[in-house]
Amino acid sequence: MVVELEKEEYSIAKDLFSGLHFQIKCLAVLNNDSKGRVWVDNKEDPQSGLLVDSIHVMYFVDNPYSVNFNKDIVKIINEEIFPASQADSDTPNEWYMSYDDSAWQNILEVEFKKNNPIPIELYHFKFSKNKIKNWHEKIPKQFSLNKVDSGFLKENHLKNHNHIANWINRSWKSLDDFLNRGFCFYITFNNSEIVSWAISDWATEDKIEMGITTMEEYRQKGLATLVTAAAADYCTKEKKDLRWFCAAQNISSWKTAEKVGFKKFKEYFILCGDFL
Repeated sequence: MVVELEKEEYSIAKDLFSGLHFQIKCLAVLNNDSKGRVWVDNKEDPQSGLLVDSIHVMYFVDNPYSVNFNKDIVKIINEEIFPASQADSDTPNEWYMSYDDSAWQNILEVEFKKNNPIPIELYHFKFSKNKIKNWHEKIPKQFSLNKVDSGFLKENHLKNHNHIANWINRSWKSLDDFLNRGFCFYITFNNSEIVSWAISDWATEDKIEMGITTMEEYRQKGLATLVTAAAADYCTKEKKDLRWFCAAQNISSWKTAEKVGFKKFKEYFILCGDFL
């Protein structure tokens, strides 16, 4: 049997998902600080659970050998979650699964039969101390660094504005929620194009997780380092526990993290597959 919890009941499952709390998006859903859905095998003493966040990443916890739970969850995923992901995602042919027990990997590969899911190694970082001194002075000519504020949505004349606006809309409850609890620092070129940005993906309790993007033609200019340094200083001032995760194979990403002052504290795997 599988039961979907109401949002006010998510506390029932919080201890169950404790092994995945380091993934801030999972914890944010459980704290009702982010959009998502939660299922458990029972409300009284849950032993197995599934959580799906706002970008349709799935988190499996505890007993991977619960046959009835797995059977019911497969049906929910195939009939509800996968279709929603394909309709709503920027990468509609991909799905991701995270888990707290390595035994889930074999179970999921067998149960879902989705084109040989691939294990992906991820690195998780915590910010320690900003290594980039006087970063304000390092911004190149013709570039400017800004912070998203309440007037940002009106700046839609800027090229790539939609990338940031869409991410805020998908990952946060509202623009006000984002402005109150999140951040985005971005660099423009000639005040006409957003070329690099660091944005908070999720936030809950005192923890906040960020990601960065730099448009391909503007890479190798140190812009990612600058927006990351700006975000790091901001979070230090606001007393936020800043986190960062990326794929182990994304060398440029984790090298940027380490360059600015993040320290790796966890390595883990997720499964990735496609619908084709």
